[in-house]
Amino acid sequence: MVKIEFEEDLFKRLTAIGALAIVFVLVMSTLTAPAAYPATLVDLGDDGHTADLDGPAVPTEPPSHTLSANDAAAPDLIVRPGNMVEDADGTTVHTGPDAIQWSVNNGNTTLVVADTFQVDGSIYMRSGSTLMGEGSDKTTLNFANGGIIMDGVSNATVKGFHITGAATCQSWANGVTVADHVWEDIYLDHVTKGIINNAIGTRVQAGGFIDNLTYRQVFVDSPATWGFLINGNNFDGWVKNTLFEDCTAIRCGNSLGAMDPNNADSWIPGFDLAERANIDGMRLVNCRADNNWESGFHLEIAPDVRNVVFENCTASNNGQKPGALYGAGFFVGDKASFDECTFIDVTGVGNTRGGINYDISNVRVVSFPLPFEN
Repeated sequence: MVKIEFEEDLFKRLTAIGALAIVFVLVMSTLTAPAAYPATLVDLGDDGHTADLDGPAVPTEPPSHTLSANDAAAPDLIVRPGNMVEDADGTTVHTGPDAIQWSVNNGNTTLVVADTFQVDGSIYMRSGSTLMGEGSDKTTLNFANGGIIMDGVSNATVKGFHITGAATCQSWANGVTVADHVWEDIYLDHVTKGIINNAIGTRVQAGGFIDNLTYRQVFVDSPATWGFLINGNNFDGWVKNTLFEDCTAIRCGNSLGAMDPNNADSWIPGFDLAERANIDGMRLVNCRADNNWESGFHLEIAPDVRNVVFENCTASNNGQKPGALYGAGFFVGDKASFDECTFIDVTGVGNTRGGINYDISNVRVVSFPLPFEN
């Protein structure tokens, strides 16, 4: 069932029966049109006209954020320039290139002060740990080839960082159940592909399970790889109860695709929300996906997809790749069907493959323009 909510205009309030009727008409009309499967609207924007790939300007940097009272609470350990670690009393307790990792290992809450820090390898979180900078416009971590990894841990938080280099932020569960991962106020700035093929996301496999995953104020700008990627291995893991709030993915994959449009990695959306991983309970609020190489928001065809809500999200000018196959604002695979996705006040313009595209088995893609109207 397509569940759409509008705040005004009673005519736009579709009942379940009305929505199904619209879908029936659209599906029947596509059945009568001879076309190879899959088929989509070719070279059309959301309003049925040729898409404007330049489109409206997209933000060049994330909004600045200030530390809340909770964030400002005294940390256990403080990492300062020169890779010096101080305790709460101001005593230097460690010095070395492993300063951040040492601090995560030895304290519950680590503060990395405003400066730029060079990081070799990866930083691995532990259960119950918090790693925070002074804000995504103040503390920069430049990775040679690595990232910040939550691997098999629970109750871990990372917040307040500007991240550059060959970098990624990851939540992993390999044959284990983990919970309560928080990524907040993170600016992933033109990161390149390093240890894994996405700027920020998950890997669940061998029955792995991540429950209660939060991305808040995460801004991904022009990575040479995927933006957000909820990923697994053989569709044998689950990511449940995920919140994306005030998150942005812009220009994802454009640089890599521009260098080599035929590169396999040039199939890159902004938010790939179900890729070889099953999802149940996902909410995206005030999120934006603009000018990405393929789809803005993408739910793949094969994984199980349950209970997804898009609220006040916008997707514009996606499908920058020449001949983009899935260059829709919102692409929904057949496992999500019409029963599992709710769209509330979603908008967008200029997507080359339409606004909301449902890929239905053995039928042409059913496309709804943005904003959704009956």
